[in-house]
Amino acid sequence: MAFASYSSDTELACIAIVLAGIPALCAFVMYLGSRFMPSKWGAITPHAVGRDISLAAVTASLTLYVWGCLHILDRQGRTVGECGRNATAVSSDFIPLRIICQMPDGSSHEAVVPGYVNPSIAVLLLLAIGCGIRSALLYRRERARTMS
Repeated sequence: MAFASYSSDTELACIAIVLAGIPALCAFVMYLGSRFMPSKWGAITPHAVGRDISLAAVTASLTLYVWGCLHILDRQGRTVGECGRNATAVSSDFIPLRIICQMPDGSSHEAVVPGYVNPSIAVLLLLAIGCGIRSALLYRRERARTMS
């Protein structure tokens, strides 16, 4: 097996993403949980709902990205099995999150990272952007109305 393995930079980057992502996820979940407290129910406004949906989508996409990074870190043995023993090289990308197996005939295919991770992240980030823009526009309109 003539595998050109990853550089250690890939693993270090994944470890950094996981170590930074887990506390960020905890913070997002705690904030979103605080938004559902009964004391906050009277302050529900359309822009706050859009903001919270946007943050929930970002939280879900970050969760999926960390999940994909964990798959890359846990690639020991699985990459060889999924790429096949004939693979000549293995490389990785972070956007989209994937591991690419290069075959001797010049073809390549993805391995290890589940197929649902990247499309789900894309959809969730588009939802977050859309809700964030809508929330900002609603806030601006509400603020202009209270200023006049």
